[in-house]
Amino acid sequence: MSNLKLDKEISNKQTIFLGIKAILVLLISIIIYSCLEYYFPNYKTIISFSYYFFNITVLFFFFQKRLKKDFVFFKKNIKEYLKYILKNQIIMFVIYLFISYIVTIIMRNPSTSLNQQEIEKLPVLILLFIAIIYAPFVEELLFRGSIRRIIKNDNIFIIISGSVFGFLHTIGEISLAETILIGLPYVFCGMYFAYMFVKTENICVPMTCHFIHNTYAVMLLLLSRMIH
Repeated sequence: MSNLKLDKEISNKQTIFLGIKAILVLLISIIIYSCLEYYFPNYKTIISFSYYFFNITVLFFFFQKRLKKDFVFFKKNIKEYLKYILKNQIIMFVIYLFISYIVTIIMRNPSTSLNQQEIEKLPVLILLFIAIIYAPFVEELLFRGSIRRIIKNDNIFIIISGSVFGFLHTIGEISLAETILIGLPYVFCGMYFAYMFVKTENICVPMTCHFIHNTYAVMLLLLSRMIH
């Protein structure tokens, strides 16, 4: 695996500042998006796509040098990377299903996050765009790329990155207990993506992992829609 691991990004005031700036810009973007969606519900589609385009553009601007370097190396070694990713992805998905099953038993009823429920209501094309294009790109640059620039300790990074990623997916649940329980599978996914980033120091790797995970999750959802 060492031959597929890039050098860590040099940690200095500039990289830390860029990481913090990327997070702050995205937070402001979320607040503005929520306000616009609330006050102009008739323009929800236009507002949503403007929001997605803005986030993709901003994060690409902040990370363009890193993205180019990582992508070139990923493409050059794509067979080795995919073997490594797929091997770990199978183990990850089994553990993810087990955690989800335990959460369902504890809560005594099958439940998904409010965020997930809203996504499941979307038209197929928008669902595909958000789940397999937007989320892997934006969320990995935000929760892995930005946070990694701030936190260099591997273990702390994995825990913080995974926890923030997971519990932000469950904000708005009825109770704190529900937020924590429903968030556990998301936290595990976030920690797994962060772990894969630590192991390779290539942002294309967690992006690919996220893409694969969301792709088979969407396939299961669409299959469920067809059956029902």
